[in-house]
Amino acid sequence: MHRHILCQILWLFILFSFSNGFFLPPIIGDNMVLQREPYKARLWGTALSTEGSVVSVSMNGVPLGSTQVNTDGTWVIDIGPFPASSNNSISFTSATSTIVLSNIAFGDVFLCSGQSNMQFTVANSFNATAEIADSINYPDLRLFTVFRNHQSQPVSFHLPSNRQSPWAVSSPDGVASPIAEAYFSGLCYFFGRNLYKRFQGHVPIGLIASSWGGTSIEMWSSPDALSQCSQHDILDQPSPESFHFPKSFHSSRQFGDFSSTSVLYNGMIHPILSVRMAGVLWYQGEANQFDPKGYACRFPAMITDWRKKFSLLLPFYFVQLAPWGQGGPSWPLIRDAQLAALSLPHVGFVTAFDLGDPSGPLGPIHPRDKQTVAARMLAQVLKHSYGETNIVAEGPSVLFISLDSTKRTATIQLSSAISPDEVLSVRGTESCVSCCQTDPFVLVTDAGASVRGSNLQVSSEQRLITISLPNTTTGSIVQVEYAYEDVPQCAIYNSYEFPMVPFSMTTPETQNFLKNAKNFHR
Repeated sequence: MHRHILCQILWLFILFSFSNGFFLPPIIGDNMVLQREPYKARLWGTALSTEGSVVSVSMNGVPLGSTQVNTDGTWVIDIGPFPASSNNSISFTSATSTIVLSNIAFGDVFLCSGQSNMQFTVANSFNATAEIADSINYPDLRLFTVFRNHQSQPVSFHLPSNRQSPWAVSSPDGVASPIAEAYFSGLCYFFGRNLYKRFQGHVPIGLIASSWGGTSIEMWSSPDALSQCSQHDILDQPSPESFHFPKSFHSSRQFGDFSSTSVLYNGMIHPILSVRMAGVLWYQGEANQFDPKGYACRFPAMITDWRKKFSLLLPFYFVQLAPWGQGGPSWPLIRDAQLAALSLPHVGFVTAFDLGDPSGPLGPIHPRDKQTVAARMLAQVLKHSYGETNIVAEGPSVLFISLDSTKRTATIQLSSAISPDEVLSVRGTESCVSCCQTDPFVLVTDAGASVRGSNLQVSSEQRLITISLPNTTTGSIVQVEYAYEDVPQCAIYNSYEFPMVPFSMTTPETQNFLKNAKNFHR
């Protein structure tokens, strides 16, 4: 509470230090990208003049409208909609002063949020030197990092970061500045860069990174979102130190109570609720590994609440967790829990279970290959947000599993081929040690055994996979698991390098057994 009051006092000090009579939040500034048509762009700020005074807005010398200051000193105005463009100037004028912003673009804006694998920087990613040097080639790719800020109550502003300019044009300084807050998210940057190239630079791309390593979903959720799940489900999560995350992923100003709910929603999401945008990218879940059941409720609840708070049916795309090596049996369960969000409309995901990095310098929980994740994410966004239905955006999926008469061989029927020449292959993941000397399937029997399958056969033409119990294993198959472990060694890919997503499934014949089995646990 004392910190909250101190921030409010500091806020007033900053306001009164501006002699021009009104203040724009840092996210509204030079080099920013505003959302293009069909949305209107929203601009807002705080005025020091009396209630009822007027703030007028113009662009490139053309008046766009005016708005009155509210009783609390705030003002807001919607402009447009405008098509994609850049190199615009926007002026804000009151009775006593004018603020002029330069190099403003209209394009598509994406929010990138989550914990350390979203915060993970371009500078720490694979091929960092070349990627940083290449960043100079995308002048209408703009980057903004939300100042890391936790608050006990929602704030309608966030204090300026120690960056020289709130928005940065893509450049070596913009993606890898020595200023801590200007280190830009690797996944967010690579996605935005790829989308920018896809549009051949004709559509500016704005990227807003709001992430903090080691944080739980409860911290990013408002009280309204958390109220949708039982209080019993809201567990205190371990502090980030218990995950052995590198210190570089945490602010020098640690949380007094790291498990406090809503503090990052209050300080890092609520201040940007007025931003109009094209979608959200989310990479989080590691800090909730010990409560997959609760996460399966809280994750979709958070998405639904963010959409209400932003007043937009935001397309929402998330990353299914990469391998860690220390996740144990809870890691595939939290991956499953993430998929609960697919019950909502306009939600997509990519998987990273095959993109491990056991020798990564920042620990195996932080894989450096953010480029592949970004490429998969781009395919999802192009297909589902931009309507490019011919895009291949996922691997083969399971329609159903059946057993032969002996119940010792399982047949997995896959979804239809994406193209006539599509070929399925079985090969090692990036975490490969034993590779595919053993196949990626585990078969669970009614005798309680869990064994690697044998006689794996994959038919690309018939879209069938068959797998059998080894001759030395007694009993019948009751459950089939594929890549259902922390660090899968092997995966099934299609011709487009998309893997089949991990699963643990039972067949209709085994449902009664599993329902009645006591102390059955995998």
